[in-house]
Amino acid sequence: MGEGDTGIRSDVFTKREAAEEAMYVKKKEMERLSGLKAKLKERKEQEESDKSVYEHDLFSVIAAYPETHVLIDTDRIHRGEQIKNQRGVHN
Repeated sequence: MGEGDTGIRSDVFTKREAAEEAMYVKKKEMERLSGLKAKLKERKEQEESDKSVYEHDLFSVIAAYPETHVLIDTDRIHRGEQIKNQRGVHN
């Protein structure tokens, strides 16, 4: 074992340490991404549920008062703006 052997060991150790650190960071990023995906999925499901409830309520009113002329803005229904405004959520 010569003097150069210590340099090689040090280099190998440094590379291994850098690789372990990179793996740790990637693992934490994947965990965070997974959590964000779950939150996004939950939010989309809630918006779909809210949209369904809003549409059901709207069509119940129309069915209850067929003689009333009601203008339905389908774009607002699909975007769920009425529900967001009721909750106080502003863009």
